[in-house]
Amino acid sequence: MCTLKNISSNKTITIRTYMPKRIGTILTNIIPNEHLWKIKLFGYWETIIGNLKEKVRIEKLTETSLTIGVCHPTWAQELFLLSPMLKQKINTYLQENKIKNIQFKTVRFTTPKTSHQSKQDSLTEKTYRTEHCLTIIEHSKLQLMKNTELAQSLEQFYIRCKKIKP
Repeated sequence: MCTLKNISSNKTITIRTYMPKRIGTILTNIIPNEHLWKIKLFGYWETIIGNLKEKVRIEKLTETSLTIGVCHPTWAQELFLLSPMLKQKINTYLQENKIKNIQFKTVRFTTPKTSHQSKQDSLTEKTYRTEHCLTIIEHSKLQLMKNTELAQSLEQFYIRCKKIKP
């Protein structure tokens, strides 16, 4: 709400303005209080999961359980071993002990299509819909490289090789 005063006529005009609001603010007013922690979890997800944000995603969320989808069984195994630490980190961000159980499952990560892809690219993408991930050992070896540009190029090359390999 905005109040304007005309100096010459000494009249006050009140104008009601509607400012754009963030979707989180709107949802906070709509969703019942007992479910607000779920919005908080989705908001902090990228911070909680860090560099793995492209390899994992939230699949299912219940009152006490979280199911995380991962792009490769190796990541599922590694994260399963780290699940107590991950559960503690999630509950720390939520500032309450909501998540009691974390499950992992391997899911397909599809890559978005662009409008200028050729038919050949489209066929290739249909054949290889899953996002190919590096193993933990491959990833750790690339991280040891001092030249990050070379490491990224090698990673992209290796993923392309995995896509071609049947």
